[in-house]
Order: sequence, then structure tokens, then C-alpha cells
Amino acid sequence: MIASVIAVAGAHRAPGTCGVNDYLREAAGDNFTAKDFRTWHGTVQALELTRLA
Repeated sequence: MIASVIAVAGAHRAPGTCGVNDYLREAAGDNFTAKDFRTWHGTVQALELTRLA
């Protein structure tokens, strides 16, 4: 899970950008990154707002 905490040498930290992007590439089966999903979400939000206007 992306949001889970990773134990590194006894310390806990959130996953870094590379780890998130690696996970997304593996899960999507293609060369997607977090930026692609942020852009897609922004587009959906913009379309929704124009629909409501």
C-alpha cells in the first residue's frame, strides 16, 4: 500500500517519490507516474466544475 509506513533501519518514514512511481508503474502495467494521476484528477475536476456551471 502506498500510504503505509516503511521501516528503514529501525526508523519509520513515508515512501518516497521513486517508490510511489515504481508502485504505480507496476500496478498500472505501463509507464505512469504520480504526475499523470494528478493531471488526470485535475482534468476530471475541471470538467466537473464546467458541468455544474
